[in-house]
Amino acid sequence: MLKGKKKKKKNVEEVDEEQLEETGKKGKKKKKKLLLLIPVAVLLVGAAAAVFFLRGRGGDGEKPEEEVKDDTVDPPQVYTLGESELLALPVLSETVIVHQPEVPEPAEGEDPITAVTYIYEGFTDARGLLAGYAGLLTAEDMGYAYVDEGLIRTEAPDFEEESGSFLLAKEGAEENTVHTIQLEWSPEQLGTVILDTTEGRIREPRAETMTLMEAEDYMRSMNPADLGLEGDTMASYRIYPLAGSVLVDGRPCLHMSVYSIDETAGTNQIAGEFFIASDKSHIYRRDSINGRVYEVGG
Repeated sequence: MLKGKKKKKKNVEEVDEEQLEETGKKGKKKKKKLLLLIPVAVLLVGAAAAVFFLRGRGGDGEKPEEEVKDDTVDPPQVYTLGESELLALPVLSETVIVHQPEVPEPAEGEDPITAVTYIYEGFTDARGLLAGYAGLLTAEDMGYAYVDEGLIRTEAPDFEEESGSFLLAKEGAEENTVHTIQLEWSPEQLGTVILDTTEGRIREPRAETMTLMEAEDYMRSMNPADLGLEGDTMASYRIYPLAGSVLVDGRPCLHMSVYSIDETAGTNQIAGEFFIASDKSHIYRRDSINGRVYEVGG
């Protein structure tokens, strides 16, 4: 009996030891798994931190989106140019949207930007509207004129084109100032108005100047009566152009001497001195008695 009990106790102890051994093995396995998971977690955290850092520094090549400001405004009734106001481009439809972009800051060392821009979106006929508006501004009582970028008067643009731009200008109240309005249209029915005030003055285009030979031919084509000469044709006169130009009434003119031909005596006699404006707009004659210059040419 006692031997049997001891034997049973021994078996229990053996079982307990076996269980302990198995539990120890399992614990070691768990520790090994835990040790393996720790470096993996560290790697994942490090990768996430690297991605966050690279994105923050623009490492992925993407720039952060900038906030787009709403630049829409109510359609202006008047434009302000200096101390004066001008009737604005009319907007007759509620579907037209007007934008007024913010004036950018000038670069270092550059003058501040004074131009104000309005962009009209949604016109049904931007080209026709701008053409009519230009016609209004260039009326005599409004005083605006078509000019180029050098403020020299020019012709109206071709409003038949699908897109185009032109510049209108008027001298300001202050000396040496000019108000300008640049108008643009596009096939997308956009209309752009750019208002500015600049220094300068509106100038007339430089006239095309004639050569001495061209001036001589021009005089030969005229009627002698228009020049105060006798006869029916200039063929009975000799024309001698003189080098250089002379200012008459502030206009550069070419100096021409005209002689009548005496076929019998074979001599020439001075018939008159003339001055032709280089653009053919005026012809002057000098009085041989008192030396005064007066305009002729019909």
